[in-house]
Amino acid sequence: MAQSAATIPRLRRTNTANIVYSARVTEDTDKPLDIELRSSSAVCAGSATAYLCKAIAHRAGTYAPGISESVFARLYEHRFGRRLDDVGRWFSSASTDLAALGYRLCARRVAFRTPLIERWVGGGEGFRGAILATAGEILHQGVIRPHVETHAIGLVAQLGASQAKKAKTGGPSSLMLIDPWPNVVHKRAVDGPATKLESAHRLRQYGTLLIFWAGFS
Repeated sequence: MAQSAATIPRLRRTNTANIVYSARVTEDTDKPLDIELRSSSAVCAGSATAYLCKAIAHRAGTYAPGISESVFARLYEHRFGRRLDDVGRWFSSASTDLAALGYRLCARRVAFRTPLIERWVGGGEGFRGAILATAGEILHQGVIRPHVETHAIGLVAQLGASQAKKAKTGGPSSLMLIDPWPNVVHKRAVDGPATKLESAHRLRQYGTLLIFWAGFS
């Protein structure tokens, strides 16, 4: 998917982020905002993308619950939500609708190593996210059978007032790991160093879709 030079993310080194498993995004007032995360084994990438887009739009102050649901609904369809390339096609097809809503969301397909993705997302003050193709059997042993190619997770910064202040001064940001797979949403999949996440990501050739707010790459 073509992007202008001005919107191509520049992956800069920032402090290593801590991974925190959650399904909530926090406002600057530290008041939690509940965003729906649909469980799905068929459209993991699409479900995680819908969540991240809403979380980033909320961080930008433009998220309008209900009004934009028809646009994001297509991400729950197989043709737009099954794999990262499908989600990329959704971004291309939905660009006009997103712009009309005031959602300055952009996406870029990359294959960077997991720690670099974590640092990039963690340094984005909540305006960046990433969808990672992952080997689910590594993250959830005994729950997901081997060789399932549709598992994916999302990463986004969790920023309340204190986290936003730390991010602006170069401090580390906690990351939420969003996993739409049924029956694992509320489990802590990664705690501390993300060794399992990196292994799961590596087995999928580090397939990643960066999602970010235009002007905050």
